[in-house]
Amino acid sequence: MDKIYNVGIIGGGISGVVIALELAKYGIDTILFEQEKSVVNGPPFCHLHAGGNLYPDISDEQCKILMKQSIDMARLFPQSIDERPTFISIPKSEKYEVDKIEHRLEMLVEYYKKLIDEDPSNEILGAPKDYYKLYTKKDLIALTEQPTVKRPNSSDEWMSNAIKLIDYEKLKTPVIIVQEYGWNLFRLGAQAQLALNKTEKCNLKTNTDVTNIKDVRDQNLDYNWEIYTNDTVHKVKYLVNSCGFKTGEFDESLKLNTERLIEFKAAYISKWHPIPGLIPELIFHGERGTPHGMVQLTPY
Repeated sequence: MDKIYNVGIIGGGISGVVIALELAKYGIDTILFEQEKSVVNGPPFCHLHAGGNLYPDISDEQCKILMKQSIDMARLFPQSIDERPTFISIPKSEKYEVDKIEHRLEMLVEYYKKLIDEDPSNEILGAPKDYYKLYTKKDLIALTEQPTVKRPNSSDEWMSNAIKLIDYEKLKTPVIIVQEYGWNLFRLGAQAQLALNKTEKCNLKTNTDVTNIKDVRDQNLDYNWEIYTNDTVHKVKYLVNSCGFKTGEFDESLKLNTERLIEFKAAYISKWHPIPGLIPELIFHGERGTPHGMVQLTPY
């Protein structure tokens, strides 16, 4: 008799992988389909949005959600986190005000404390008192005189390395260092692959295209969905569609009306001149959807 899986997961990106691993913790068997030769092959990412500080237009509640989700992800894949902070600034030409960002950071510190009180293991971003630090123009002038540190260990050292490369006269002050870390795509992919290979509760099918899905919920069978690949039909009780921007193709074929949002981004890789010390991720805020949109520079 063909095996019937509890859950079939289409797409081995971050969401598909996390679902499979979390279900495995509870002894729920899954079959996970990925068309590439390994998992986590979706659009590139590099930043752990632990507080939503790259999004000045979102609500405080959304910032809290991003912090909680980021901490959960860092706990699940700790080796994928680059403990490199983020430099936050607003050019003088832009509408945003530093005071508003500072008030939000104060709120996030209190929320971070609450998460740690609920579970001490949530202290992923360092001590709450060190979550962010403000730097006035006077501070920046002093830090430019400090020696460059090859591997910074404090917010001051990170800021000192960065500010030597930035024309801070064009920025509103204070500027900010915040503990939103880097997120390493390649290490996460490797860690996820190893975890999936280790668990006995997930049957990982790489190099496998799902060609069709059939809804058989009205046929009184022991399963609800048939997943068709090139040469096999797989039977599952529950279906998870986690194939990224292609989710709509399967939803449409199954006549499922699901609202979705797609955000188009542009990312480029460039080779910079060698620098003597590591620098934080650099953010220069600007209004989204305009020629003055945010600039995000991620050093590797």
